[in-house]
Amino acid sequence: MPEADPALNDVIDRRAVAGAPSDNRALAGSLFRQEWNGLVAYLRRRLSGDGQTAQDMAQEALSRIVGAQRRYSTDQARGLLYGVARNLLVDHFRAEQTRAATKAAVGQSEEAIEPINALRELVAREDLDRV
Repeated sequence: MPEADPALNDVIDRRAVAGAPSDNRALAGSLFRQEWNGLVAYLRRRLSGDGQTAQDMAQEALSRIVGAQRRYSTDQARGLLYGVARNLLVDHFRAEQTRAATKAAVGQSEEAIEPINALRELVAREDLDRV
């Protein structure tokens, strides 16, 4: 039974490696050795230089391949890895858009609340002066 690269175990979740089909563990080990630097560089370019997020996404892409119930062939491996990485990028940018929209909505509601907070502060100061 093929074993994963020991360095791969340091990169991905050990639980994913332990429960994965042995073929996927071996495949992920091979992908890690051959594609890690290229994958991180690809993701970093797409993320405007954010190296930490690029490494996290590369790690997640390998973890998903290892943890998949389906067995993948080595012929599909590189395309599969980059396909998973692209999907992670799409998810990341969608989440960023949602965060930005939420932040903008909260910012607008904070503007509406600001005069109320100023009034409360004034009333609180007057109460304190009376005491």
